[in-house]
Amino acid sequence: MSRQSAARRLAVTLRVVQASFYRDPDGRTSAELLETWPTLPQVAGAVARAGVDITVVQAHARQEQQSAHGVDIRFTPDVPAAIAELAPDVVHLHGLQFPLSIRELCRRNPELPVLVQDHGGGAPARWRQPLLSLGLSRIRGAMFTAKEQARAYQRVLPKHVQVFEVLESSCAFSPGDRAEARAATGVHGDPAVLWVGRLDRNKDPFTALSAIKLAAQELPGIQLWCCFGDDSLLESVRAKVAGDDLLRTRVHLVGAVPHAMIEQFCRACDFFISTSHSESTGYALLEGLACGLTPVVTDIPSHGAIIHAGEIGALAPIGDAHAMASALIRLAGQPRAALRNKASTHFQKHLTFDVIGTRLRGAYEAVLA
Repeated sequence: MSRQSAARRLAVTLRVVQASFYRDPDGRTSAELLETWPTLPQVAGAVARAGVDITVVQAHARQEQQSAHGVDIRFTPDVPAAIAELAPDVVHLHGLQFPLSIRELCRRNPELPVLVQDHGGGAPARWRQPLLSLGLSRIRGAMFTAKEQARAYQRVLPKHVQVFEVLESSCAFSPGDRAEARAATGVHGDPAVLWVGRLDRNKDPFTALSAIKLAAQELPGIQLWCCFGDDSLLESVRAKVAGDDLLRTRVHLVGAVPHAMIEQFCRACDFFISTSHSESTGYALLEGLACGLTPVVTDIPSHGAIIHAGEIGALAPIGDAHAMASALIRLAGQPRAALRNKASTHFQKHLTFDVIGTRLRGAYEAVLA
């Protein structure tokens, strides 16, 4: 595309389709999916507020149409046909795990700029790399929470591709009254530390437990509150807690709670801890920051991008309980109100849906330039 034609396109309202080839294996209705995936229309709505004419196309067994956050959402068995009917200037595809579908879309529309966005899954296995390379060969751009994450795909992304740093999503949580949240959840502690995540090897709850045990030697009032769904390591975690005098009275294995109640736990606690070895983004971290929690998290690309390499809170090496404990002790000595304000201000400045919408518009315009 010439510079003049690109400029003419940008002079009028930009038309974009956000699309996904993922089909819900449970066969839920479109209305049920919007309840399950609330951030799908929230992100699109933020792009619309940034001045983009946007439609969402979602793979589905039935042809249905919904509207949410001011955006039309088309559920369809034939994603490429729906995209062709809409005649967008740019297509934004969610997920890199459908290389054949991506290639076919690009083959049918050789002049159409296509961007793909990583939504997790980790580095592609070597046996999948040739297929991914083939499928992604014609895309114009790729989006990751942190540009560093693109290194895992350097063998499969085309050399010409533009890489953009854009969050997958945000959240609608907000700060609230700490005392009311503590009354609603039963949370106590000085400080109270929140864990939200699966009890599995990647989330590494044992490093978090070790960090709390070490920190308790300087912070006798510390309490850890663990909200989790997947509990594959629950029995091992329970045994670890029960067998340790320092942990037994300080660790609360809350388990699964309704998502709305997670907001109350975030408001009730002082710090958020994550010992994950890898994350595509870190939704629980975003939720904690939105409510004013100060993060103490592993130094992985997504965490570093979210908290700006430790501009707020602290980053610690993977598996380093001593570094986690030291950070908790150091931060616990600072005024809590100031820490909460700093965390929530950081969220509002860098991590909201509207920030994502603006960054996405920038990426769309860049691949048209």
